[in-house]
Amino acid sequence: MLIKNLRPSFFVRVLVILMLVLAMFDNPYFYYQLLRWAVSGLSLYFTLNTYKLKPIFWAWAFGITAVIYNPIAPFYLGRSIWLYCNFVTIILLVLSLYFLDRFALKEKNSK
Repeated sequence: MLIKNLRPSFFVRVLVILMLVLAMFDNPYFYYQLLRWAVSGLSLYFTLNTYKLKPIFWAWAFGITAVIYNPIAPFYLGRSIWLYCNFVTIILLVLSLYFLDRFALKEKNSK
């Protein structure tokens, strides 16, 4: 299972969480473009690496996040909606720091 690859991404998740927190303030447009690439890339990575987990919640959650933050065919939402999306994404990533690392540790110990 690919879940063992999740541990090195701990620092990337923390970096993206910090980027999402900073996105709640006024920033240049380039920052939000960079944020889209970072969040969608990380979400796509987790979608591909968590699809074998039971329950499959993590793959769906990160897949939907990747679609929302897609930089190639972006959604143009208002600032208040993006604040809500950023907040929900922060919660998802913080929960993943705990739960996905537990799954990775469990997977490692079972071998």
